[in-house]
Amino acid sequence: SYPYLRFLKALGTTLLPIVLISSFLATGEDKKKERRRLEFWNNLVGAVLAGVSAVLLFRFSSTTVRFTENFNAILVLTLVYSTLALAFLVTHLTKLAIKKNLDLQAVAVHGFYGLFLSIGFIGAAAALKRSALSDYVSESVRSSAITLTMATPVLFGLAVMAFAVVEHIRQTHLARDQKSRDDFALEVLHLIHDSSDSVTAAKEIHRRLTTFVGATRSTLFIAHSNQGLVPLSQVGTHLIAARGDHGPNQKILTHVLDSNSPLFISDVSKDLRFASPQAPSSYSTGSCMVLPLRTMGQKRGVITFADKKDGNAFTDADFALVLEVSSTLALLINAEGSKVLHLAA
Repeated sequence: SYPYLRFLKALGTTLLPIVLISSFLATGEDKKKERRRLEFWNNLVGAVLAGVSAVLLFRFSSTTVRFTENFNAILVLTLVYSTLALAFLVTHLTKLAIKKNLDLQAVAVHGFYGLFLSIGFIGAAAALKRSALSDYVSESVRSSAITLTMATPVLFGLAVMAFAVVEHIRQTHLARDQKSRDDFALEVLHLIHDSSDSVTAAKEIHRRLTTFVGATRSTLFIAHSNQGLVPLSQVGTHLIAARGDHGPNQKILTHVLDSNSPLFISDVSKDLRFASPQAPSSYSTGSCMVLPLRTMGQKRGVITFADKKDGNAFTDADFALVLEVSSTLALLINAEGSKVLHLAA
């Protein structure tokens, strides 16, 4: 079976660069298009190798033998290409890891690039070292290489199925999360409708919103003309403590309210705006959100959220929900302004 094996190996090392070049050309495109193109080339290589295998298993010829003996130049090109491409692959994955964009899909897809490159590199290096295709590599290595080459389309198909399952789970989770947020929005509407007054509704919405986003502490402040920002509702700390020195930084609250600029920080200790060379770890808060409450250009108050109970940072989805509900709270406070100020005083 030597002519068959030699021809199969030569054909594999010839087609691998074509497959890889086509795959890398698609790297900058949409991920779905990239996967489809890579899958197409993998299946094409698998079909060609399967066809050649079927023919050569039953028929060997002197032409086939002569054809396999003239591949040293191609092996050199494959070796050089594989080396450069592997370096590119490692660099690309490193950049993704640094930017924190390295996900399961990227690792798996680029892993197939690496598999192809490794086969081409090892095969070309071994062939050149032995100086003759008839002594390509040992029987075990040769059989393993053939198995990997022929099984690639099947492996890729399984990987695509795995990607589909993971993506389905992710989309299901997102849909469930969105449904729960929609349900919460309806819950807010029911609270407003069923409450006897706006102040009671505002306090209950604040409590449930804090629970929904998983915040450890949260305070709803009301803008008072004489006393500044006064806490109306608080979750996680006693209301008296919220009025004292242990509450949120008043300068931050005032700045957020005056500038009408919400504050969303994933990690206070790493935020340059709060950097302190003298006491870099002086902040007890990890992740926080501070949002102004305004209606018709008038300052109504500020709402704060600090530290998730699970230890993670607040997400963009959390911030979007809080931003949406804060406008409702501002309207409720505005509806009974004098009563709110009396209760907060």
